[in-house]
Amino acid sequence: MVSASNWAAMRDAFNARPVWSVQPASMTVAAAPVVVPPPTTTTSGTPAWLAGAAVGQWVEIANTAGAGGANTAFSGFAYREDTNEILFAAAGGHGDSADNRVVSLVLTADAPAWKLRSAPSSLIARDVAYYPDGKPTSRHLYSSVHFVPEVNRLMLFGIKGAYGSAWDFPTVDGFNLDTNTWDAPGTWGNMIPGHLGVVKVRATGEVWSSQLARWSPKTKTWSQPIVTRTSDMIRAPIAHDSLRNQLFTLNWGDGQGFDPQKLFASIVPCNGSVQTSIKFNASTALSSLEAERPSYAGMDYDVSNDRFLFYCGQGVGAKVYVVKPNAGTTWDVSILSTTGKVPPATRTDGVHTRFRYVPALKGFVLLPNSDSNLFFIRTA
Repeated sequence: MVSASNWAAMRDAFNARPVWSVQPASMTVAAAPVVVPPPTTTTSGTPAWLAGAAVGQWVEIANTAGAGGANTAFSGFAYREDTNEILFAAAGGHGDSADNRVVSLVLTADAPAWKLRSAPSSLIARDVAYYPDGKPTSRHLYSSVHFVPEVNRLMLFGIKGAYGSAWDFPTVDGFNLDTNTWDAPGTWGNMIPGHLGVVKVRATGEVWSSQLARWSPKTKTWSQPIVTRTSDMIRAPIAHDSLRNQLFTLNWGDGQGFDPQKLFASIVPCNGSVQTSIKFNASTALSSLEAERPSYAGMDYDVSNDRFLFYCGQGVGAKVYVVKPNAGTTWDVSILSTTGKVPPATRTDGVHTRFRYVPALKGFVLLPNSDSNLFFIRTA
């Protein structure tokens, strides 16, 4: 039996250094392949790979494994809705990868394929926010990568688990997808130290952090509007409810598999100041979720059905939990009925934002692991 104090020490050590490794102080990597120009058009209507799929049916998208060479350790991806592109940027970090490439995939194409947007740096260094060429370091993205149309940039909000000894930095960086170039260091200022940007509001481009600070794409500054907090622990995932214009947070313990061993849920108004705790009615699904003790999970709001879908997938395949909101503070949890090929189990580093809603296709895309194909499930 591990004591509470020992659990706390283990948790704090993990939060600071999530993956232990030893690497040389700097190294040179092999020359990168030629950058492929980004697509200028996307397929309209239903792509060939989704044709005939029923609502609730998992579909595996052929030839999409490998994540374009990006290392997805502890990393989610961004989604650009006007071009329907999945985007990875500087994913990897700590002892997993020094590679800071940028790659994309047009999900609505008939035959989606990964494209290289920016080659990885050839000269790298440990424990820095930027490599010698000025490009951002590779890091564990978690849920910190977002495309913000209001500034026309793929944005990285904060660094956790930078390549090397897992250093953290408050830097914010932008990648121009029109020119396939990074903005100069310092262009976007810094965020509040200790925070990561974890969820974007689709309608406004505002980004909220893991500690409920809010970034405005208009002012390029951070504020902390939530002045009344509950005791609920928050890390990720967090999803935005567009119907009620509020955030919903749901995580087991600290979200990373450590203490306290209980489920935390809360709602946060985007135009208010008070966080409110959410409880759940007893059900078989709730018992299953609590028994699963999910870590590094993914969650997004299903616009078509006014519900949240929550996914972890570590050892339990394609079990998707449905959380149904209402005007009160006691909600219901159920398990989504699915058919089709079951996605492979997610590894212990989780899915983060690699499980997210795609408005153009009215369903959810999932990348279980970098070496697996993408999966998709229609919800309407």
